[in-house]
Amino acid sequence: MRDRSNECNSRDNIYVIHAVLPKRSQRSWLAWIVTASLIVAAVPVMATFSATDTAAAAPARSGSPRPSSMGGSSYLSDGSSRHVPLPSSGPPPIPGEGPDLARSNHGHGRVNANVSPSSVSNGIDSSTNWSGLIDTGTTYTAVAGHWSVPSVQASTAQKAAATWIGISGFHAPTLIQTGVDEIATSGTVQYGAWYELIPASPVNINEPVSPGDVMAAVINQTAARTWHIAIQDVTKDWTAAGTVTYTAGSASSAEWISERPTVNTALSTLADYGSTRFYDLKVSGTDLTAASVTSTYMTSTTGVVISYPGKFTTSTTGSFTDYYGTPLPTVTSVRPSQGGTAGGTQVTITGTYIVPTLTKSVHFGASAANATISSDGTITATSPAESAGTVNVTVTTTDGTSAATSADTFTYVAPTTTPPKTTTTTPPKTTTTTPPKTTTPPKTTTPPSAVSTAYDLVGADGGVFVFDAPGQSGGFYGSLPGIHVVPNKPIVGMVATANDQGYFLVAADGGVFSFGNAPFLGSLPGIGVTPAQPITGLVATGTDGGYFLVGRDGGVFTFGNAPFLGSLPGEGIHVDDIVGIAATPSGNGYWLVASTGQVYAFGAAKQLGTALGTPSAVSAIAGSPTGGGYWITTKNGAVYAFGTAKSFGTLPASHVTPSLPVVGIVHTAGTGGYWLLGADGGIFAFGDAPFYGSLPGIGVHVTDIVAAVPN
Repeated sequence: MRDRSNECNSRDNIYVIHAVLPKRSQRSWLAWIVTASLIVAAVPVMATFSATDTAAAAPARSGSPRPSSMGGSSYLSDGSSRHVPLPSSGPPPIPGEGPDLARSNHGHGRVNANVSPSSVSNGIDSSTNWSGLIDTGTTYTAVAGHWSVPSVQASTAQKAAATWIGISGFHAPTLIQTGVDEIATSGTVQYGAWYELIPASPVNINEPVSPGDVMAAVINQTAARTWHIAIQDVTKDWTAAGTVTYTAGSASSAEWISERPTVNTALSTLADYGSTRFYDLKVSGTDLTAASVTSTYMTSTTGVVISYPGKFTTSTTGSFTDYYGTPLPTVTSVRPSQGGTAGGTQVTITGTYIVPTLTKSVHFGASAANATISSDGTITATSPAESAGTVNVTVTTTDGTSAATSADTFTYVAPTTTPPKTTTTTPPKTTTTTPPKTTTPPKTTTPPSAVSTAYDLVGADGGVFVFDAPGQSGGFYGSLPGIHVVPNKPIVGMVATANDQGYFLVAADGGVFSFGNAPFLGSLPGIGVTPAQPITGLVATGTDGGYFLVGRDGGVFTFGNAPFLGSLPGEGIHVDDIVGIAATPSGNGYWLVASTGQVYAFGAAKQLGTALGTPSAVSAIAGSPTGGGYWITTKNGAVYAFGTAKSFGTLPASHVTPSLPVVGIVHTAGTGGYWLLGADGGIFAFGDAPFYGSLPGIGVHVTDIVAAVPN
């Protein structure tokens, strides 16, 4: 590690190394060597903490916009810039320093692509010496950027900062870089340009630099082990450039960095540089489609952020600003924004300046919550139990606690509007073995297996009709007419509990009615919410601890422990034809289906196919018991099976035309069959699904059956 005092043009015997030991290594290093590596924390897949934890582990990187590729035109200003050769200074010698840029056939940092850094975010990282943007995921051949030299506050104590662009150095022992030092000492501040090829010492460029000067720089590989370096002070109109020979290792990163450099063998105190705006960021590489960006925050040895990047944008020139200081986290959204007083609602929390490695806790009001934080700073928390009312959701990091705002509220709803449970008044039931009417397709499979079940039907008024196997009774747990309740809007869906000992009904306004062992966990009218489009479906989680509602616009509303995993309006997708929802058995994913046959998958639910182009409109979707597939049915009774779901027959293939449109599909307790349901209560059984009767078969004539469940 070379003392730079003889190279610094009377910089008060200070020498600066622009890279430090990797990962807080305790090794002793040779006095002439420095390894160029970002100091980072360990990186597990997810950072998880409980209500009693005090700190989170570091995240895996996963995610934001990234800078563009450099073009064939000159990147630096031509103008009348005064050109000087790139100097060489100090052992070990820098081999192959090249001609003045004005005499070079490479032009002013000329490169051969035109792409900004990636628009794909690779999450958030933390370091004790770097702050800025790091592009990774390919082999880089060029990097460029503009910035304004920050004005550093004078200090009697020695403080330092550096602003630069570079290639390699992120978890790597090599780094090629060029930039500007800002060094405060003895009440004065000195500014100077330099370049560095690690492990060689930095090389000063003896040209004037002042705070506020606009700098532009390019590092461009022109051949194997041959690099062209150019740095320009646009304000003072000088350019230093030349060619060097250097092996940049894997060259697997490109950087735009504000650094706390190593000074006199020790990591310096970061100078107060205010802010630095990097703009017109460019890169070239072998496959930029694979690249992604990491936002890196600089922390003190105690974990407090002391320098951090703002949001990177590609909307204009591709820019971001690095800031000196400590940002407090903010919470910008809480979804869903309500849940039961018993707790257990999975909530997604988003915000700004939520650094995974530095996040300590999440609170709902005064109560701490168990939470998991992803690499992009998104938090998934489980609401703790609280009394009814509205609380603020706050996030605490090593920098402090987010301020309470209207965007971070969560409302606890007491289950006071549960409709009365009843098992008394029973609508007409049948246990006869009346053979199917001619509208029922012929059964070609074996007799019903032991896992087959009977079924319940529900009408738009909430009336429930139960069909049992011969010699059995059960499956009826109540109906709205039976308790003299008239829903404000028609019933549109029905779903059974996991053990078929109860069921939920949902109305078009989001009103929910629970019977048997189905728990009431809330409804849209109960929390004063009017959906933008009518509700069209309901599905419960596998544990019956929550349920999802879906509207015609693809809006999703969650209650209990059902997690909110996304919606079509939230994704910027505008439709008005969503007809159903199905969930995975774990409740960690769901599918929405449109009348066109388009399927939208969220969370753990996988997109397994669509029914686009069907001759009849799609009317319903049902997930398979294993979660590995789903069935889609159309109004004419065609069935389309995807994933592990198997087809056991369709009405068109059986040459059967239903009297009224098919409105639902219900699978048996196993995986070997399903029923199709007509709006007139006609039942069509396939596979091992048994036929135990239908409303037309017992002389009941209706036209508003909307759903069915197994019992």
